[in-house]
Amino acid sequence: MSLGVVPSPVYETEEIIIEPGQSILFITDGVTEARNESDELFASDRLPEYVKTANGPPWGNKLLNEIQTWRANAEITDDLTILEIWRDL
Repeated sequence: MSLGVVPSPVYETEEIIIEPGQSILFITDGVTEARNESDELFASDRLPEYVKTANGPPWGNKLLNEIQTWRANAEITDDLTILEIWRDL
């Protein structure tokens, strides 16, 4: 459910403990739907592969740079939002 759309919404809550060296990465669909000059999507399969091979956390800034490099000069057609919460060692 989108935030701010429904008055007085009820959300489930849960506590998550982030251990040292772990992070939570929130992204919008603009990350997976980013397109390059060949009109290819960055897609869901590139994101897990990137996280597997990248040094992190944090991954957010490096992921944004990776997407921008991959996009090159392609037109931006959607928002691209990355929010990361991480815990240092």
